[in-house]
Amino acid sequence: MTLKHKGLDDFFDVCICKEDTVNHKPNPDPLITAAKKAGITDMSRVIYIGDAAVDAMCAKNAGADFALVEWSQMNKDEIIAAAPSGSRIIRKFSDVL
Repeated sequence: MTLKHKGLDDFFDVCICKEDTVNHKPNPDPLITAAKKAGITDMSRVIYIGDAAVDAMCAKNAGADFALVEWSQMNKDEIIAAAPSGSRIIRKFSDVL
């Protein structure tokens, strides 16, 4: 509802919310559910872009890649330590593209 209210809903093909899975981050279920809804079964094709350690752990637990947004307010050292090897840092939003 918030995405629609803010005019951002057209930017997302899949959106997984708390009520969509029983298990939550850092459990991989939300990410795996999102991938399946997008028609992806090979988690090595997925990159999770996040700003917290639970995001990094979710990606790692799902077998996906991870990218940390540099503007995260969380402890970046803790996030990188929790992330899968080979994770990236996104310095500006246009780097996502």
